[in-house]
Amino acid sequence: MGMKMRVLDLLRVEVKRLLCSYITWIAILATFAAFLSGFYTQTGSTMASVYLAEQVKGVSNLGLIIFTILSLYELNLISKNNTKEITDCIVSPYRQALIRLLSLIYVSLITTLLIMLLYAPFVIWKLNIVFSLKDYISCFLIYVFPSLAFGCIVSAICYQIIQRADVSAILILVLVIGSKSTYFSESYLSKWSMPDLILLSDDFSNDMIFRLAGYNRLVWSLLLLGIWIISLLCIRRYGKNLFKSFVVGIKKGWLIALSMCLILGGCLLWYNEPFFDNSPLDWMNVEEKNYMVDVVFLVRVDSNISINTSWLGKLKGEIKYILRNNTGVEQDFYLTLNSGYKVNRILINGQEIAFEDLKDDYIAARHIRCKLPSEEDLVMNVEYIGSPKLWNVMQSMAGGGTLISSNYIHLTGKSLAPVPEVLVEEDAPYYMQVELPKKLTPVASGYEVQKVSQTNTKYNKWQIYDKGVTGMMVLAGEYVKINLNGGGMPIEFYYSKKHHGQIESLGAIGAMESAIEYCTEKYGPRAFTEDRPFKIIQGTILMFGGFARDNISAISKDSFTAINLQNKDIGASGAEVLAHEIIHQWWGLGVMLMDSEDLYWSSEGITTYTTYRLMKQLYGDKYAKENYLDIWENSINNTKNNFYVRNPEYREKLPEKYLVNLDSTLRSVNTYSGYAMMFNRAAELLGGEDKLDEVLKKLFLEGGIESPPYISLNDFLTVSGLTKEELGIE
Repeated sequence: MGMKMRVLDLLRVEVKRLLCSYITWIAILATFAAFLSGFYTQTGSTMASVYLAEQVKGVSNLGLIIFTILSLYELNLISKNNTKEITDCIVSPYRQALIRLLSLIYVSLITTLLIMLLYAPFVIWKLNIVFSLKDYISCFLIYVFPSLAFGCIVSAICYQIIQRADVSAILILVLVIGSKSTYFSESYLSKWSMPDLILLSDDFSNDMIFRLAGYNRLVWSLLLLGIWIISLLCIRRYGKNLFKSFVVGIKKGWLIALSMCLILGGCLLWYNEPFFDNSPLDWMNVEEKNYMVDVVFLVRVDSNISINTSWLGKLKGEIKYILRNNTGVEQDFYLTLNSGYKVNRILINGQEIAFEDLKDDYIAARHIRCKLPSEEDLVMNVEYIGSPKLWNVMQSMAGGGTLISSNYIHLTGKSLAPVPEVLVEEDAPYYMQVELPKKLTPVASGYEVQKVSQTNTKYNKWQIYDKGVTGMMVLAGEYVKINLNGGGMPIEFYYSKKHHGQIESLGAIGAMESAIEYCTEKYGPRAFTEDRPFKIIQGTILMFGGFARDNISAISKDSFTAINLQNKDIGASGAEVLAHEIIHQWWGLGVMLMDSEDLYWSSEGITTYTTYRLMKQLYGDKYAKENYLDIWENSINNTKNNFYVRNPEYREKLPEKYLVNLDSTLRSVNTYSGYAMMFNRAAELLGGEDKLDEVLKKLFLEGGIESPPYISLNDFLTVSGLTKEELGIE
């Protein structure tokens, strides 16, 4: 008790001394300036990325350097003032080192909390409806504070071993640069100074981003503390050198044992990290095996799944397959499931059978093999449990779409339930009951989702149904659902409840319905029925764009950000921008424009042009010209008049940041305005917009020829009969 009080007393005195030092306050102010540097490097597409993630990245990277300098300055004071012998007589050198480190970490915590409190009013005002207190606090406690604290710990490690502040500073700089090199980019755990923070979602879950960063911080906390204890034993004692001082230090066996436990714990956590699969790094050279058994048919599926959204997100499922073996002999049978799931047991016709996990991880999936008996009619029951794993190639991008979190779920095919590698009868029913948190609204492939029951105050059970499939897709979020009219087909639109007022005030529903009706009339309908409607959903930013599967089509989540809704390149108003995104359900997700020889040829150009045509039909020639044609023309002219475009030989003299911004601007203008204007020119050359519509409809319905199913630039030129020279394509 006395030693504990002694440590606390010393810590209180040391913290007070630090807070009375002007050097400390310079470091705190410099760290706040580093936080504000995030406004200089804004590259995100969501509001949270622009006004939170960029600032957090700035302070985490620069703050680590600032606190490294502060720590080395403080650690070197005793040596500089030649008072080491005196202080060593009063307080144990080991205890001194502990007190100094704890006090520096305490100052880093104070700095973090000060910045968090001072910045809060501004970020709440800017993010408005999409502000998340949980995400805000997580950014500071998972990213900012550990970066500052790690700067202190690594400084202490280097200084205690080397006893030179200048050499320690150089070594730490090398370690920081090394952790950010491409050599360590493949693993999210290798980045000790700053875990990846590529973006933040405004509406749905950032849980996966924080899970990865938090796990990274846990691993490195154990490793660094273990190494710090070893470095503690290197503190020079009794005038001895490094080696002799270490020999004296290792007599404290409990310190060695503690350091080994911490380092071993960090290594075990690293080796057994729970988020990513074990796909081979050269996965492109791996020949994927075909396990399809084409003599066994899937007749029916009944499954029951419960989802726990806490921590890693866990799924537990029981699934029954009714199979028909037409051969009269035993057959090898394969199930494909997510790499994070474990099959507990398999029963066939009530009898438990042996099975083998092949552990052949490939793109977040693996196979289970068993033997089917020779009987014709078979009932297979499979019980499985686990947390879905992500493809290890996607570590730097937070893994992609698959996710179980407290406010968003995205499970597709094998990440939802094992997929049997057999043929499926055309009308084979697939029933699934899913238990979800009450606040989440499910959206699933197939027919209408039906609420079955409320299992308790926190969970609801839902019935999902489709036929003729071996797998399903389920997404769930805090959605608002509305029915859209237009085009003569049933359409359901699901978007985040945060945007409910925004959607209504923009008049977005009318604009989207007009877009649906226009595209259906000009290019053709998308075939859906009343009981199996077309479902358009607002997705999460971690999908990195939209997707289309069965009767579900997702709009990229950043379509709803204030930044995107004010983007004049794709629409004159927020409602028109959302109309633009609906048009992408035809151009981009229905069919895709892509050309390996022209990176600017994409679905964005035709979608932007179609948005212009829709607004011309709704509001007249003058409105469309002022808000579309004139803007495109100005953008193109400004680009052509750019000094560095006219004089490309000077590009190499530009700083990298400006060169990246210039290339980004050129790409945006050419992709949106450039090709939108090209389609407008094509309409004139063909003799009218109706003629162009015929060309586009043919391409939409028949697809591409050169690189099917993609529509290439040459496909368009072939069908239209136009040339690059006529269209002004360089």
